[in-house]
Amino acid sequence: MTTPKFYTTEEVAEMLKLNVRTVRAMINQKRLRAVKIGNEYRVTDDHLRQFIEDYQT
Repeated sequence: MTTPKFYTTEEVAEMLKLNVRTVRAMINQKRLRAVKIGNEYRVTDDHLRQFIEDYQT
């Protein structure tokens, strides 16, 4: 079993061409799944892929 890749909110914002505040708002609104590690949210590769797929449909 492989360890999932985790992205910071900054990395997700850059990949999606969004503001970091927008990404954090989507996490708070439960539109984008994330896990909190320490004081930071992290988005797994699978959750990011799922978000993109859901957004495109």
